[in-house]
Amino acid sequence: MKHAKYALLLSFSLAFLFLCCSNETYKEGKLLYMHHCSSCHGEQMQGLGLLYPALNNPAFLKKPKDQLPCFIRTGSSTVDSSAIKDKSLVMPTMPSFEHLDAIEINNILNYINANHWHQEIFHLPNTMKLLESCPTSQK
Repeated sequence: MKHAKYALLLSFSLAFLFLCCSNETYKEGKLLYMHHCSSCHGEQMQGLGLLYPALNNPAFLKKPKDQLPCFIRTGSSTVDSSAIKDKSLVMPTMPSFEHLDAIEINNILNYINANHWHQEIFHLPNTMKLLESCPTSQK
């Protein structure tokens, strides 16, 4: 009976580890991206011509750390888009995602970065600080 309890406990522990732990980098960021961003920017971040910019091009951004958290939070109508190299790539009415918190925005940025931009990761304290200074959405 004792061995059956230990075997059952071990089985549940292994199942929990298998279900909760993944070797997929930035799993939460991927889920958030797919839910909030992929309908415009595409599942592979390829964009849609000049209408929705491709996010899978590292050359898309000049200063990604400074503007991106606010760009996501407030939309393109309230953020200085000087960080974007090619103005024709920016959809002029990107919606705001004010309902996303700092952790969610940070996870989305790190997911995109890990898959395409390959720059220094976005650190949550810095993202939080940048979001505190965002202008309010005009929408």
